[in-house]
Amino acid sequence: MAETPFQIKGTQPESTEPPSIFQVLSDALKRALAGVQDYALLSVRALSNLATGPVYAQDIVQQMDVIGVGSLPIILLCGIFIGAVTVLQTGSQFTRF
Repeated sequence: MAETPFQIKGTQPESTEPPSIFQVLSDALKRALAGVQDYALLSVRALSNLATGPVYAQDIVQQMDVIGVGSLPIILLCGIFIGAVTVLQTGSQFTRF
């Protein structure tokens, strides 16, 4: 056997025995239980975060400012066109007076 990490082991072939059926089944059961455990932990964390989510007040104020000021040109343009249509529709009604 090698005494240090830099020494090469002997060239003796390693005997690899096929795994027993008990070992294969126990490994499969361990993987299945680990998967169920991971899913349960994920579910608990997700449900707990629904009740107590993080609140980032500075980010919320910044996003409100960007969205509000960013949508102002669109709102003004829509207001102008809605006003123009309203004038065209009501103009014919005022000719009677």
